[in-house]
Amino acid sequence: MQARYPKHIVVLVEDLVGPLRDDAALDWMQARAKALRAEAEVGDALAYIKERSSGTMSKPRFLSVFETADPEAAHGHLAAPYDHAALRPLGIGSFELLPGLPRATRAEANGGLMVGLTNCTNPANEDDFNDWYNRVHAADVIKSPYFWNTQRYRKLEGDLPKYAALYETSLGGSEALKNYMTWPERVSEMHPRITNVHVWSFDFLATL
Repeated sequence: MQARYPKHIVVLVEDLVGPLRDDAALDWMQARAKALRAEAEVGDALAYIKERSSGTMSKPRFLSVFETADPEAAHGHLAAPYDHAALRPLGIGSFELLPGLPRATRAEANGGLMVGLTNCTNPANEDDFNDWYNRVHAADVIKSPYFWNTQRYRKLEGDLPKYAALYETSLGGSEALKNYMTWPERVSEMHPRITNVHVWSFDFLATL
């Protein structure tokens, strides 16, 4: 969310069905966000798009992030049945900000987003897992020249995995991820209790 570190967000993952074009989908997303602001305490909302999608959670077309002061109400509105036959939800979750990550030291253009959705395989190791994620993994990504900010969240409600990490980049999301994966200084070792459910890269689409 452009280094604002909102305390609560709702993440919505969607895909196109039928002949609807991306610009028509965006028009509907913006109308939905406007209506949502009148019904729930929603602030900034950003939409991202994946160039190549499969219509599944492995490669979704759209990801939207809504800043909210009332995550329960915002989640309820966004999880309601759709009145748009050609745009369908794939997953949704409300999240609260986790402490422990350094604040961004610079601000850059919003070119894209890398999203990591993870679970810890053993609840007894949650503290160790979160310490490793903040101190080693997220710190490593931000140390690279390809991402300039990260925020990490724990799920409150919804069907997405328990933890969401959002990495902002001034590049396109897929370009930044590709560069990071081949970065010679990257720390590749993963925590033994981590399950990487999804790792996505998106390009910035619009402010809703």
